[in-house]
Amino acid sequence: MPGNVAAAAPTDTFPTYRYASFTIEMRLESLVKTLPDGTSVRAALAINQRHFFKLSFAVTPAQWNGLRAFYLAHQGVPFYFYNLLEALPGPPPGDPVGRYTVVIDSAWGEELRLGRTIVTLNLREVA
Repeated sequence: MPGNVAAAAPTDTFPTYRYASFTIEMRLESLVKTLPDGTSVRAALAINQRHFFKLSFAVTPAQWNGLRAFYLAHQGVPFYFYNLLEALPGPPPGDPVGRYTVVIDSAWGEELRLGRTIVTLNLREVA
C-alpha cells in the first residue's frame, strides 16, 4: 500500500565506547508552509518528541576500524543505541531500559590528534 512505512526492525547494537562528548536533543519536528499573506500552516511530523544524540569519541586505531566498519554497514539501517545516562553500564542484551532505535543522521566526522582520533556522529531516533 503506498505511503505505508514499515516499523524499524533493528538487528544490531551500537558499540560502547568512552564518550569525549555526549549531547541529547529532544525535538518535535513539524512541516511549516508560509503562505503569501504571511500566515502559516503547520503539521507535526510525529506525535511524540524524538531524541537526537550527538556523540564524540576519542578512539585508538583499532577502535577507529571497528567504529568505521559499523558506520559503513549501518547507512540507513536501524540499530539499537543505549543511552548510558539511563541504562546501566554494559546493559544485558535485550534490556529495554535506556534503549533507543536509531539511525545514523550525519556524515562521518573525524579529527586527527596525537595518539587518538576524535570521531563525531549524530544519531536520530526512529521508533
